[in-house]
Amino acid sequence: MHERSASTAMLPFDPPPPTASRQMEECRVVILGAEMEALQLVSLLPRSLQQQCMVLDHAGSWLSRWTTAWRGLGIQHLRSPVTHHPGPEPGAFSAWIEKQGRSGELLEAVPGYSPLPTARLLEDYCLSKVVKALPPCLQRIRQDTLERVEPTPYQGGLTLHLGSGAEVLTRALVVSRVDSRPLIPPWAADLVDREGTAVRSAHRLRLAEEELAGRSVAVVGGGMTSVTLALAAAARGARAVTLVARRPLRQAPFEVGVGWQGPKLMVPFAGQPDPATRLAACRAARAGATINGPAWEVLAAAVRRGDVAVREGRTVERVAREGDAGGGLEVRLEATRGLHGACASALPASDPSPGSNEGESLTVDEVWVACGAATVPADSAPFTVLDALSLPGGLFVGGYPRCDDASLVLPGAPVYVLGRTAMLACGPTAGTLGGNREAAKRVAASLARLDMAGEKAWHAAAGKLQAAPAPRLELLPPPEAEGAMWQAPRKKVPVAREPDRIDVSDLPPNLPRKELGQYRMIDEGFDLTLVLQLEEPVTKDQVRTAFDWQSLEVWAVGQIQAFHLHVPKLWGRILPGKCGIKVNVRTKKLFVCLYKETDAEWRYLKGF
Repeated sequence: MHERSASTAMLPFDPPPPTASRQMEECRVVILGAEMEALQLVSLLPRSLQQQCMVLDHAGSWLSRWTTAWRGLGIQHLRSPVTHHPGPEPGAFSAWIEKQGRSGELLEAVPGYSPLPTARLLEDYCLSKVVKALPPCLQRIRQDTLERVEPTPYQGGLTLHLGSGAEVLTRALVVSRVDSRPLIPPWAADLVDREGTAVRSAHRLRLAEEELAGRSVAVVGGGMTSVTLALAAAARGARAVTLVARRPLRQAPFEVGVGWQGPKLMVPFAGQPDPATRLAACRAARAGATINGPAWEVLAAAVRRGDVAVREGRTVERVAREGDAGGGLEVRLEATRGLHGACASALPASDPSPGSNEGESLTVDEVWVACGAATVPADSAPFTVLDALSLPGGLFVGGYPRCDDASLVLPGAPVYVLGRTAMLACGPTAGTLGGNREAAKRVAASLARLDMAGEKAWHAAAGKLQAAPAPRLELLPPPEAEGAMWQAPRKKVPVAREPDRIDVSDLPPNLPRKELGQYRMIDEGFDLTLVLQLEEPVTKDQVRTAFDWQSLEVWAVGQIQAFHLHVPKLWGRILPGKCGIKVNVRTKKLFVCLYKETDAEWRYLKGF
């Protein structure tokens, strides 16, 4: 029996013999990309596996693209609640914020749900806590690019050829993200980001460097990015700002409906065997840009002040320079084809002819294009460099790979995917801060079993793909038809309110009652704590509780008023006998301590 050197003892396969012409590096797992998806994954891996991983990114630092994006656009608060973040502990971000004394940077956006953190808060937490907790080999990012991937006969590994000329032998490759590409409308194809045109795409903007005083700007788009840019331009002194949206602006609390965060929609999604049907469901869930409540209110105030004008149901037909090179840009608007009925939203009136089919011309100094972005993994790196792996036919549906539901591995090769690339397996939340944790759990569990006996996950996935029926591609709309047309929301059917379980008939009838709609959740394993801020101190004997398997009710009876919290249906089940309350008279806080039936993370307090 030959002896292994220390450098190869941990490898589960024999590396090729060294040669004079090539130096082969060895690494158990290589993770491509150093953004939120990768950080979530490495934070969940056991320490022994973390020390055998390499993170490869062309920028050479953690969260480089994400940080550049939010700083460039001037984004303040994120759209995901504070409960969605990288790291092994679901509630650690909230605890860190309180410990740092930075709760003032949170924004209460949706009653009954956790507040929204600023982008700065999340960046500081990730870099100071999550990254610092990693071993040194993962705190440092390997600055390089992936140029080619080849299979190796050594027990199913891969040889990675890097842009620097280095070669890395690995057991598994994780593609943590595929960069999206901005959507550029036809009228802007020959103008955007070209010198002298003053037509620019949102992802290239750096607002801190813009000189906007006295200038006029047209922002084209109908989502959060376009609204953020319009408000920022007005705040930086632009003389006139016009927001142009081809459909009426729509308000929604989150990027994807809450039902996709739990079993209500994900269980039927996981039970659907046809990938085309899954993709159609994802497209419908993500169709159309929306704006959250706080941004809507700020935009409405800006419209009332005259800082921003809004043109809804308008499509840009052309943009041309007026006169010589120093003239302004003429932006010709036409009514969006296919919209039926009035296009006015709930915003204050700023369009001189809402719902009109007549065209309109604007004269501006700059046009900013913020029409969203598209992710097509099949046409993007690194999938364009995987040809040598001989992946099975029919792997891609609508540009997305049919990865294994349980492990997110590609059929036939030890290549795992995260982010939006895993949408066919993870649903429409794939690539969001909320969806990253679930995806990372699946990949981490599979990576931990790389050396176990039995059929490899990628071989099993290939067998499933071969046995699966052909996808129903006729269900997929053409790309230009993606997204639902705007319709007036249906009126909600009145639902009878669940009766209260606690008898408070003994309270004085003139004692004011107040419903507690805001709280902070701290989720740590089996323990879930609700932190409720009261307006007056109460003692423990002034609090009445009723806990059931999937409901809770609390009354805190003060001298001035009575505070009430009632959740008829919780996100998950609790053990009533292990639940209780604590109070802090000095800070006027009430702590509702729940003991969950399992240690699975609760995305929200309320169920469906």
